[in-house]
Amino acid sequence: MEDAQGGLIADSSPQAIVSARTFTPVTAKFLLENWARLQEVSAPVFEIKARVDDDFYVGPADLADLQALSESGDRQNYVVPTHWLAPNKSAQVSLGWDRDPFFVRWRALLEMMPEERVKNFRQKRLEFETKIREERDPVARAKLIAAVTETAFLVNKACMSLEKTRLDQVDHDLVHETILVIQSVLSTIEESQLASSLLLTLRSLSTGQTVDHVVRVFATASAFLLYLRKLHSNHLVARMRSTFAQVYKPYYRRLLPRVSDGALTADNLVRLRGISMDEVREFSLGILLHDLGKTMDLAYFEGPQAYDAARVRQHVLLGSGLFLRTYGQKYEAARYIIGDHHNYLFHPDGYGLTRWDRSRGGGAAKKPECCVGATLEGFQSGETLTFLPIEVCAVVDVYDALTDPYRTYQKARDPQGAVGLMTEEFVAQGKMDPVIFDLFVGFLKAMGIDLPQLGFEERQASRTPWN
Repeated sequence: MEDAQGGLIADSSPQAIVSARTFTPVTAKFLLENWARLQEVSAPVFEIKARVDDDFYVGPADLADLQALSESGDRQNYVVPTHWLAPNKSAQVSLGWDRDPFFVRWRALLEMMPEERVKNFRQKRLEFETKIREERDPVARAKLIAAVTETAFLVNKACMSLEKTRLDQVDHDLVHETILVIQSVLSTIEESQLASSLLLTLRSLSTGQTVDHVVRVFATASAFLLYLRKLHSNHLVARMRSTFAQVYKPYYRRLLPRVSDGALTADNLVRLRGISMDEVREFSLGILLHDLGKTMDLAYFEGPQAYDAARVRQHVLLGSGLFLRTYGQKYEAARYIIGDHHNYLFHPDGYGLTRWDRSRGGGAAKKPECCVGATLEGFQSGETLTFLPIEVCAVVDVYDALTDPYRTYQKARDPQGAVGLMTEEFVAQGKMDPVIFDLFVGFLKAMGIDLPQLGFEERQASRTPWN
């Protein structure tokens, strides 16, 4: 392997990989001059360990090392995201914070009083509703959805606090405006001509920030919920019953060995009922805020640090706690989506709010008899391994992470590669429900994504067993 200047590195010890297409080398002196501003916004700053083709092998930048190297000449041993540099990147004298729309908006929100944030949020919602009615170009409409969704997430993030002891009028107004935004976005996504262009456009707009992942997962999972709602009205349950024993039953026999053979039926194991639009709105709320807890530790989640299980696992508890303190207990399904979207059917590799509650003495009242439940109460009691919107969020969250080109710890996979890995390492290992997974594959195909893997419709037609 070669270093940034073309020399070999004997002990590179890389902890992550970032792309030379999106990161630019800079000097230690440059970083020291801009260090305070970088820290202020939790900007990812990496030390180059090696370079292979279009990839930098990197580790975390250390301030003490930077100070020691600041007089070492023009060696560009570090990288920062290209889009955070001034337009004249060769000069490398200043960061273009005033040109970064994300940080302009975030700083402006932080400088506002809570009442002002919600008032600004309301204005953005009304502007969105006006523009979306007038705009007919699918790509332009997708950009409008991305912008208002990002605003909804950021305003919620800016207004929430774990130190709240009671809900005030600002909280009630924030909740009201967030629900109205979700309702407007769902109404727009329901238009079949928009859904596929929306997902493609959101991918092309990504800059690698956590909020981009949040927006994509929200739009994708909300569109998937609407897709499931439509399938249910087209006799989805009846079609499942006709082929369940042949196609899926062996999988559930291994997943739930204590369930009697007579109870291994479609109606008992995957309870897919009709979803009302009110429920879709609440589920989409939880999906929009599913990674809320990450915003309290962005320096870790957007940096190259080695895997830290405790820091990773706490984000679902922090997120559900933040949500509870602002939204109360009216939207419990949304809170459980935030807290349990990494539960993975109670597989040992999973983690979440429900396991944490049970480890503190709140044991399940029942033994699991079902995989995907139709109600939150069944999941809370222990009767089911998961609840439909939790599983929807989990599937979409994993797919988006695998296809995200900006993840520092792995190379992005194409849709086929992501679906293949999910099949082998999630569904086959008992971390993901095969019916919901196959329905998601069918949804991706309906969105125009070329996937040779079988989806739900193909399995029903061919009666091909899941595995």
